[in-house]
Amino acid sequence: MNREFDVIDQESYKSGYTAGALESYVLCRNRFSKNLEREYWRMLYFLKQKLYGLLLAIFTVFAVVVLNGDATIAVFTVPISVLLIFSRKMILVKDFYWRERDCGRRNRAK
Repeated sequence: MNREFDVIDQESYKSGYTAGALESYVLCRNRFSKNLEREYWRMLYFLKQKLYGLLLAIFTVFAVVVLNGDATIAVFTVPISVLLIFSRKMILVKDFYWRERDCGRRNRAK
């Protein structure tokens, strides 16, 4: 009689275990795809930031040529462009910046 209950318990455990494993797999896959999407948007954000820095440096060279060698504008634009190109911090305030900031606050509150 105990053997019958053991077999029933094992079968119910296996069916419940596989059902839970499937839910866990789907949950893990969703989390992985969200992280992958977040990394894509983060890479795109920093690519834009570096591009803006490069465009600012090109604008500086163009402005110095147009102003006949007056490089006063370079005092302001060169440090900003270098900061934009080489910084690993989020300098530009765009939609992704606010999403990341809000996400960080929510994670710290938990």
